[in-house]
Amino acid sequence: MTHVAVKDFGPIAEASVELKPLTVFIGPNNSGKSYLALTVYCLSRALFGDASSISMGRMHRGYYLWREFPPELVERASQELKKTWPTAESRIGGPIKISDLSNEMQDVLVEAARSSAHSLSRSVGIELQRCYGTEIHGLVRRGSALSAPQLEVGISEPDGSFQWEMQVTDQDLATKNWTVNLLDHSINNMNNRDVGLPIGLLVDIPDEFLRIATLELVWPILRNLIGEAHYMPASRSGILQGHKTLASLIVGSASRAWLQPMEIPRLAGVVTDLIQSLLSLDPNRAVENPAHQVAEFLEREVTRGSVDLDRRVEYPEIYYENDNGKFLLHQVSSMVSEVAPIVLFLKYLVRPGQLFIIEEPESHLDTDNQRKLARAIAMLVNSGVKVLITTHSDFFVNQINNLLLLSQISSRSRAARKYSANEVLDPYNVGAYLFRNGEDGSRVETLEVTADSGIPTFPFTDAHSALYNEAIRLEHSSR
Repeated sequence: MTHVAVKDFGPIAEASVELKPLTVFIGPNNSGKSYLALTVYCLSRALFGDASSISMGRMHRGYYLWREFPPELVERASQELKKTWPTAESRIGGPIKISDLSNEMQDVLVEAARSSAHSLSRSVGIELQRCYGTEIHGLVRRGSALSAPQLEVGISEPDGSFQWEMQVTDQDLATKNWTVNLLDHSINNMNNRDVGLPIGLLVDIPDEFLRIATLELVWPILRNLIGEAHYMPASRSGILQGHKTLASLIVGSASRAWLQPMEIPRLAGVVTDLIQSLLSLDPNRAVENPAHQVAEFLEREVTRGSVDLDRRVEYPEIYYENDNGKFLLHQVSSMVSEVAPIVLFLKYLVRPGQLFIIEEPESHLDTDNQRKLARAIAMLVNSGVKVLITTHSDFFVNQINNLLLLSQISSRSRAARKYSANEVLDPYNVGAYLFRNGEDGSRVETLEVTADSGIPTFPFTDAHSALYNEAIRLEHSSR
């Protein structure tokens, strides 16, 4: 599991969460749930780039950042490489175990990995600005209790084998802390798969050696921290309704750009990512995967009709089709337009091992459909997709709790209640966090998840109690 922590970030004073196969954020509005969810997405983007791209040649953003190393480090690497592999014969072999290298060579590789950690900080900073559509210092929480406002973001492995923290003070960005244990790792492939350079030549190109060695050492650690991510914002239906108009406006303005200055409207990166992901979908290149089966469940049980793309037109149209006909998205109910992008992502983009972040999946769904969507989430988790959701719905959480309780009964009893084995949730795979507002910013509380009682629902009981007490008072006052 991976820990993600932030401090003095937006409305959040401090938060630390452990990402599990299913992670649930609960809390009132403006308490920082979306801030933390979007930060997780930014961390993934910094590591992987655009998860919606399926090009076989695509490499993650960090791959290019790590190509540059300080000149003095390259010089040290050159000297140590000549000592370690002085002849061509000694440069050929299998995996290189770090603990077998000289202390000097180990120091060079550790310093190269540290350089990649600084690159990661820059990349995360870029993604935070892009996704939020603001300067990074604008994300720093400012309050009367803060003498020197600063933002901290960190990810780590619970066993302490990897830790990275980034700090932003005003407009300065730096790596605050970085720890990685390289001695237990090996460089398994020192052939440059891009240009086919053997290790003999790589030793004579120290910066290329450092780049590939760093990727071989650090990338296996980083890729397991979060995974490639997709983000489904709460405003998804509005984005889908307006993205054609926006695209037409930009194209129309471009034809007049030579006559007058053209001003491109600013959009938060998470909005453009959703639009670009949908534009990249191609039903003709769909690959069958477990997430596709979850999409079919949603179409059968929730939308009661199919959702797909028509790419025969110049600009891809999202349509909904049922027994009554074929309809464009603006012609259907708000429920269908909310669920449609989730269905499309599951059909064509989301894969096992990736992270799917969904803000308020219960939006515009009645209580029965909220329960069905919760079942779909469980299926998705059991198919190998990691899911992070933010929610305000007690119906949704209570259905998740019922799926946790399924682990306590026999398969015959589950079948009698019309639940399948792939809807059973293991409490170990579920993490829940409560965001509480306070005078000095919101803080995050870990909620204990058990098979007997599931996720604690007390965050919702205050509202229920208030409604009940008010009803009693009104009833007495009417007598």
